[in-house]
Amino acid sequence: MPKTRNQRGVYLCEVGTDTAKEILYARMKADPTPADEATSYAIRFPDDPEIFSQTEAQQLVAEELVEKWEKGKMRLLWDNKKRRNEALDCLVYAYAALRVSVQRWQLDLAVLAKSREEETTRPTLKELAAKLSGGVNGYSR
Repeated sequence: MPKTRNQRGVYLCEVGTDTAKEILYARMKADPTPADEATSYAIRFPDDPEIFSQTEAQQLVAEELVEKWEKGKMRLLWDNKKRRNEALDCLVYAYAALRVSVQRWQLDLAVLAKSREEETTRPTLKELAAKLSGGVNGYSR
């Protein structure tokens, strides 16, 4: 995380896309585990075709690491083989934003997860309205 700003006053962060892709691909290859046993590095995708369809899944795995010779030296490069890869690019930048948020602003994912659990235990608006009106389960007496 840069400690100084550029000429325009912006903190610029270089994203190591090669490293990020290696990390994300390794996490996608991990054996699936039940949600209650998932580790903090597990990547889970929604089971809803309107949100995450076959198209997004194909874009996430569009690139592969290949060996290329340039100027007499072998280099490892990510090649998308002319396939669309926007979902992978978005995931890489989201991962970078997460890392910056943890480093720069001390984002604590455990605290965030706990607050989400507390939100899910709150009554819904419909339940609150039923209680306030004296009804039970959304029906008036």
